Amino acid sequence: ETIRQKNVFLKNFKNLPLNKLISRIPHNWGGLFKINGPINNRKKENKKVIPCTFPWYSLTIFYDGRVFLCPQDFEGKICLGDLYKNSVNEIFNGKIIKSMRETFKAGVIENKIPCRDCDRIGRKTFMKIPREYLGFFLRDHLRS
Repeated sequence: ETIRQKNVFLKNFKNLPLNKLISRIPHNWGGLFKINGPINNRKKENKKVIPCTFPWYSLTIFYDGRVFLCPQDFEGKICLGDLYKNSVNEIFNGKIIKSMRETFKAGVIENKIPCRDCDRIGRKTFMKIPREYLGFFLRDHLRS
């Protein structure tokens, strides 16, 4: 049923002048949303916790200057700092984010953080790159 629904949806874009259309399997946005069906089982497929890469290359800045760990953290539960009080460098190299990096490297995700229920950290990877992005990366960057 899900494949049929996807195909029906994609037909809406068939004759549009698009350069690219990417269809991805939905995820639960840091555990914020419950996803039913086979998609919900993705986290169980890969029993090993794969470290989330966001803490090593990304910051999320809210409209009011507060800085958060993850773009999936819509509710702002993991605040790293405030740009009105700290520089980007201080926040990116601060105690909170360093602690999160160590937590992810150890593969231990505490119950009190939204990352615990996030299905993004259970994705299958190749050389620590999420497999779902690898194909897009290779197509976009290794063309001759």
